[in-house]
Amino acid sequence: MDKYFQAIIKQLSQRSAEATLSILGVSDPNLRHFLSEQFNSLVGSGNNFIADPVFEAIFGWEQANIKMDRLAGSLLERSLIDAMDMPPRDFVADYAFRKDWFPYQHQLQAWQELTKTNPKSVVITSGTGSGKTECFIVPVLNDLVRQYEASQQALVGVQALFIYPLNALINSQRDRLRAWTHRFGSNIRFCLYNGNTKEKVQSKTQAETPNEILSRTLLRSAPSPLLVTNSTMLEYMLVRQADAPILEKSQGKLRWIILDEAHTYIGSQAAELSLLLRRVTHGFGVKASDVRFIATSATIGNTDNDQLQHYLANLAGISIAQVSVIGGQRVVPDLPKTEKLSDDRFDIEQIDKDFELSQKRYTALVNHATSRKLREYLTRDNMPKSLNQISNELFSNAWDTKKKYNEILAWIDLCSGTVLPDKKGKPKQPFLPIRGHLLHQVINGLWCCVDPLCKEKAGTKLEQNWPFGFVFSQRKTLCNCGAPVYELIFCNECNTPHLQAVESNGRLVQLPKESVDEFSLQVDVEQEVSGDDFDVEDSESSDETYVLASKASPNITYELW
Repeated sequence: MDKYFQAIIKQLSQRSAEATLSILGVSDPNLRHFLSEQFNSLVGSGNNFIADPVFEAIFGWEQANIKMDRLAGSLLERSLIDAMDMPPRDFVADYAFRKDWFPYQHQLQAWQELTKTNPKSVVITSGTGSGKTECFIVPVLNDLVRQYEASQQALVGVQALFIYPLNALINSQRDRLRAWTHRFGSNIRFCLYNGNTKEKVQSKTQAETPNEILSRTLLRSAPSPLLVTNSTMLEYMLVRQADAPILEKSQGKLRWIILDEAHTYIGSQAAELSLLLRRVTHGFGVKASDVRFIATSATIGNTDNDQLQHYLANLAGISIAQVSVIGGQRVVPDLPKTEKLSDDRFDIEQIDKDFELSQKRYTALVNHATSRKLREYLTRDNMPKSLNQISNELFSNAWDTKKKYNEILAWIDLCSGTVLPDKKGKPKQPFLPIRGHLLHQVINGLWCCVDPLCKEKAGTKLEQNWPFGFVFSQRKTLCNCGAPVYELIFCNECNTPHLQAVESNGRLVQLPKESVDEFSLQVDVEQEVSGDDFDVEDSESSDETYVLASKASPNITYELW
């Protein structure tokens, strides 16, 4: 049984610390040792590059009690189900959606809502890996297939807009759309329209993918019914004369607007998108009430349906009565009741320790109060929990934080790394399947107390032969000792540490945050200064440059801007 989460958190912390120290070019041994200890401190402490890790239980999603094949001819078109069942050979492994599969319950619910005659809009809030994409792509394609089969003519004009916040998300849909529209050739086409879309492509290249429009020229002459884009390109499309044919040939046809990763639209971004959607419906010559709006997110949650209904209704300019909220539910197998007490964690870890599959270790976890409590807490309300939250829930506050964190990570590794085998010895279910979210923080610089006698550095590696006070990895204006804090920089040539500041109303203050990126960090030692603890004199090279020296280190000068 591997110590997966313990190992990866430790490895990420150490490598981030080493890489940062290397990039900063810190050569002072005391400062380097001090920063190494800080960067490798407890995760989530503010100094470690790994923020408080977040964990969620990932038991399987609730399945509908009907197979895909049974939906053919009633809810979905037979030809679409066939296309999803047998995509081209290159796409089978990743995008086959088999006829004998049971869709998730929330997928079926979304399809039922979105195939109704009267336009309905939905917010889909199921978690990562729950098949949210199928929730909206299947009904959109089904609508297009139904039209094509009724008319037996290629569909021209935009009917569905997929709006993504990032080009990477736009590109991620290409293979799925190629796989599921391949059977219909040029009769049902799609286009990924962003800044990377070429103006023209050779006819031979276009002919290789008849179901995908590859150029702006073809998009303008015969707009595809399905257009995947971003808000910026939509803005251009509405005002750019070259794109006018797209709107002209799509008048009155727009039926779908999908907003994926809807949680990214908040505040001013949401207001801007709301205005854009109103301009889009006007530009395409349709009413918002006749469009099916779909917002998806694994982040916004499904605890308050009224708020989510209002969110989409306000965003799209439609009645709240048109909006439904659909959230997936995970199925957590019940554990048998037990009054038996297992051995401690270390003893359980020794059971079949070289194997994930272990009936004995699984049973031991079933019979242990801590593992049961951890499983119950992580499956409660389907919400992710931070490492700090879990440790406070499971263990006494009498324990120090580091001990609690290590103990929780050990239990997480033990519970997620123990799988119950079935009668044939194949994996049946983990005791607690877990997904970890490791959030990596960045450092914007170093800040340092100006007082070489700073009491905060007592007991640290900075106590010896370091000319300044305590060093911080987050911006501060005052040290806990009361002395001012300035940004710490290093000479590009000799790596000598300096403090950086500007004069404001006769005082030295930190360089404004917005100016840091434009400011040259190269410094030159101009002269040696001695005297009182802090002597400030004009530099010979600039009226705005100041040199600070300390009696504790008379042979080093420090420039401050």
